[in-house]
Amino acid sequence: MEFRFTEIYPKIRYKLLSATVTPRPIAWVSTLDEAGRTNAAPFSFFNAFGEDPAIVGFSILHRSPGDPKDTGRNIARSGQFVVILVIIWSR
Repeated sequence: MEFRFTEIYPKIRYKLLSATVTPRPIAWVSTLDEAGRTNAAPFSFFNAFGEDPAIVGFSILHRSPGDPKDTGRNIARSGQFVVILVIIWSR
């Protein structure tokens, strides 16, 4: 099957891409708002891209044009964020 992403609405593209990678890793991204309050949000469009230097990437999708999510707005303002990973370890 072939998809022409330039012709597909962004929310449909998201659903196609997110269904492609399973199981999907989840990262919690923590930021501070203007008043110093903590905001933590889950991101499933997340992955690690290198270990030396350590590089992680995640995608912040806007709710709609001109309506960014709090995480994106906080990062744009402060330039800082923390990625929190949940690791399940079994022997």
